[in-house]
Amino acid sequence: MVEFIGLGFMLMVPTIYFLLSVFAVQSGTMAAHAAADQAAQTISNQPLDQMNSQTAQQAAQFAARDYGIEPENLRVAVSCGNDCSQSDSIRVSTTVQVQLPLIPWVRGASFAEVSSSSFVWGGRYR
Repeated sequence: MVEFIGLGFMLMVPTIYFLLSVFAVQSGTMAAHAAADQAAQTISNQPLDQMNSQTAQQAAQFAARDYGIEPENLRVAVSCGNDCSQSDSIRVSTTVQVQLPLIPWVRGASFAEVSSSSFVWGGRYR
């Protein structure tokens, strides 16, 4: 009986930790996608004189926070095709550093990096 409990414990703990790690990567993937989409939508709705990467960064952080991603684990890059005019394409790329689950003392040590991109045309279509 004791062997069965010991063997079960030795097999269950790594299996559960593996599943938690997979779930953390899935959350990071969803956060990267949502952050890129939200930042692109925010930029596309801004007037040309108010477009900046700080607005995209704030929108992406707000979206990623819903998936448990801290702002320091999110990077946002905004680039334009030419000059960010009304008819120019704008690309928003986000990268999320996924942290190890249940190990708070290993801050900054990520085990996965997930990225996503979103394209939008500058200006609004009416």
